[in-house]
Amino acid sequence: MHEILRDLELRGEIYNLLKTLFLRPPSKDLLNYLRKIEDVRDSVATPEIAKGIDLLRKGANILPERLALEHTLLFIGPYRLPAPPYESVYRTAERLVMQQPTKEVRRAYRDAGLEVKGISTSPDDHVCAELEFMQHLCVKTASSLKKRKPHTAIKHLESQRKFLDEHLINWVPEFSDDILRNTKQDFYKGVALLLSGFVSSEREHIPEIIEAVRCEYYASPRRSVFTS
Repeated sequence: MHEILRDLELRGEIYNLLKTLFLRPPSKDLLNYLRKIEDVRDSVATPEIAKGIDLLRKGANILPERLALEHTLLFIGPYRLPAPPYESVYRTAERLVMQQPTKEVRRAYRDAGLEVKGISTSPDDHVCAELEFMQHLCVKTASSLKKRKPHTAIKHLESQRKFLDEHLINWVPEFSDDILRNTKQDFYKGVALLLSGFVSSEREHIPEIIEAVRCEYYASPRRSVFTS
């Protein structure tokens, strides 16, 4: 079970890191951390994630003021956003915020006992909210396993898989492509690749964790195939 818990902890850390990178421009402390992020890259190694981490580490040497300006231009405004961080924009023909996907993710949050603060200023389908929701489910899964409640843990993992399939995987790749096309900063190219690579890897990884939990808690001793 230790390996499963460590895996959940790492996934939660990556979701939290990604959320922080989109929530605000990176602080000096965060940039210092990102220069030493090699251990995270080795733990979740895929070519896209590895390239993203390398670009983050390289881009972390840029002045924070330049990254703050880039963050504003990409995700906040005041002009047309090159990479709007809202699911509704990518999943509706009108490319508007606060559309049907917003209502759908709000329902998913409420089913899990959560509600986004400041809905009037930040729609529920902002990338930060969706990433934080997945982080929350990682924490809930780990907590259930520590309490030896595998059924509840699997329920949380299934919620992660459903949210990934119905939401993140359907817009994050295009969102990441928009970032890559519209930034010249290695730092935000790294953010885009880490996001898209991690979300893509989750499609295969979450079912593997579910199977690992089932094997850990429900696998019965193998019976002999011979009869006496």
